[in-house]
Amino acid sequence: MNRLFCQQKITRWLSEKCYLHDDVELDCVVRHKINKDTHDGPLQRAQEVWVNELTMIPTMSRKCAEYLTKYFPTRLSLYEAYDDPTLSIEQKQTLLTYMLEPGKQRVKLSDIIYRFLTTRDRDELLV
Repeated sequence: MNRLFCQQKITRWLSEKCYLHDDVELDCVVRHKINKDTHDGPLQRAQEVWVNELTMIPTMSRKCAEYLTKYFPTRLSLYEAYDDPTLSIEQKQTLLTYMLEPGKQRVKLSDIIYRFLTTRDRDELLV
């Protein structure tokens, strides 16, 4: 009787073990805390979310992302710039070259951001 009880307990524990952790949370993703200051308006919160989204792009630092938000405060403003029909694809790829760091030219990062935001190929490697 005692042995059967132990086996049942072990079986139950093993079957429930996989449900102990939340499957929704990803340990590999960096969590950013949003500033919840009541004095911030919707634009400031949108900019902070936009900075956090930009830092997910490979080789993009927080400093570069914050500097970019001076020119494009929201994602929509950057999409509108990329949607400009008067610019060629090459011009769009180099649009952010001088807007990522003061006094530095970041052509490759500008191209990565363009491809990251406009690609339709889900298997494209951004390096």
